[in-house]
Amino acid sequence: MKKLLYLFITCLSFIAFSSCDDRDEIRNDINDLNSRLDALDAQIDAYNKQIVAYQDMVLGQVYIKDYSRDEKTGNYVLTLSDGTAVTVYSGNPDNEMPQMYIADDGTWHYTQDGADYVLTDDAGNSITAWPVDGKNGVTPQISVDAEGYWQVSMDGGATWERIGGTTPIASPDMMLPSIFQSVTVSEDGKSMTFVVASTGNSVTVPVGVDNSFGLELTGGNLVTVVAGASVDISITQTNVKEIVIESTPLQVEVTETNLKVTAPTGLSPDSYTLYLKVFSAEGYCKLVTVNVTVS
Repeated sequence: MKKLLYLFITCLSFIAFSSCDDRDEIRNDINDLNSRLDALDAQIDAYNKQIVAYQDMVLGQVYIKDYSRDEKTGNYVLTLSDGTAVTVYSGNPDNEMPQMYIADDGTWHYTQDGADYVLTDDAGNSITAWPVDGKNGVTPQISVDAEGYWQVSMDGGATWERIGGTTPIASPDMMLPSIFQSVTVSEDGKSMTFVVASTGNSVTVPVGVDNSFGLELTGGNLVTVVAGASVDISITQTNVKEIVIESTPLQVEVTETNLKVTAPTGLSPDSYTLYLKVFSAEGYCKLVTVNVTVS
């Protein structure tokens, strides 16, 4: 009877230890999956930023303020005039992820699994990257749905639709999230040429035209204003065609020589950053930031 009891206890111990091992394996699998999903999110975010930068390059709305190159990997890190930092990876993806590009007629396409697809709206009309009737062109975003399939949004992430048929996403370990396959710096250093991965076409972007246009605040870019009051700052504009004010809780008015910033009554005392997108007559875009302290 004692032998049976010992055997029963031993079996229970074995089951308990086995259960612990199983739970540990499951926990490790979950942790590994979460890590891979985090890596995938970061790579897709990087790729979507490149889509925006690529569209601005094609439209001639940005130039390169500065860049650096990693001699070991061959990757370039660009600082664009609109404040965006973009990494251009060397080489091509190891798997067939959707590769976006803008066709000669301005419509958005993508290639996947060796096939070319046109992005369309619900009515079947081609999606254009170019401005139409005074409205900005559309910028696509890509992502992955809950079942692991590629999907695209044409309305800033409000709605999504699967792309590329039933091709599931490949392992994030095999992704190289770059819309470009290579970059070349001109001999005089005044431009960079980017070759689009999906088509082999290229787009050339000027480097360092920073002094050809701009907006400067006479007293510097640090401003203090009391809630419920306004402050006027003298400004100087050079070769500026248009100024776009990004969304802000502050009220902002710009004239040829003056920047007026108003802090609405009830606005919480805090530090706010005002973003001004300044466009030159040639269509280049420069980001001017103003740090506003509301007291």
